[in-house]
Amino acid sequence: VKSTIENAVVFGMMNIGNRPTVDDTKRCKMEVFIFDFNRSIYNERITVYLLKYHRKEHPFDSIESLKVQLQADEKDIRDFMRLAEFPQ
Repeated sequence: VKSTIENAVVFGMMNIGNRPTVDDTKRCKMEVFIFDFNRSIYNERITVYLLKYHRKEHPFDSIESLKVQLQADEKDIRDFMRLAEFPQ
C-alpha cells in the first residue's frame, strides 16, 4: 500500500480479512503496517491506496509461523516497490 499521512507519503503492507490465526470472531478487519515508521497516528486521518495484491489469507499453526511469513511478505513487498518505483 501507499498511504498519505499529513501530506507525507509512506509505504507498507495491509491485511484485509478475519485474522484466522489470532482472532476467532470471523469479523473482517483492516490492518496497515507502515514500513520504517515509528509514530502514533491513532485518531489521525490517513489515505490508503492499494497497489498490489500479494497473497490469500490463511490460518497458521502458530503466531511464530505467522511472524515468519509476515517477514517474508515484507521482503517481497519491499522488493516489488523498489522495482516498481512508485511516484511520491
